[in-house]
Amino acid sequence: MTIDLLKLAKQSASLHKEVNCTFGKINVYHVPDAMVLSANVGRPEPEQPMVRMKTVTGFQDRLSKPGDNEYDEWRSDLSNYNEERLKLMGAIRLVSALKDQSYPDINKPPPGWANEVYNGNWPDNEILRKKIWLDFSIMSIRSDNDAIVTAIDEMQGATAVTEEMVNEVKKSSG
Repeated sequence: MTIDLLKLAKQSASLHKEVNCTFGKINVYHVPDAMVLSANVGRPEPEQPMVRMKTVTGFQDRLSKPGDNEYDEWRSDLSNYNEERLKLMGAIRLVSALKDQSYPDINKPPPGWANEVYNGNWPDNEILRKKIWLDFSIMSIRSDNDAIVTAIDEMQGATAVTEEMVNEVKKSSG
């Protein structure tokens, strides 16, 4: 059996759910995991540094380890990198899922308390700025946020936890 990849890709790109929000209906689109996982923070992942150590026969390079200054700096940089990447992945998923939305001038924060929250720290990344605009508008009411996130999860194949699932875990753990 031959699978038509082009047809499947087109179907995936148009797959959506209509969600009722407090402000009206919106389309929430399926976002492939590959798109989210391809998030690029604009710099390579930090590599564990090598340190030079003195040995009986001279010097030898080894990977840094806890207690080395280089190791602590690397762990901090790696933690920041992972946090940036996770934020970007979440932003890509949300902005792509709500791709029909139009944005005002995203070069500045939304009016209101967003100005205080970002107080001069407005991100350079366009996707992150769009997500912030969504957070302070479409996603600002909890019931709307929940409905949109539920639609995204359902299209990703995530299922809600049922009482039967909970009981099964209880049986196997106890």
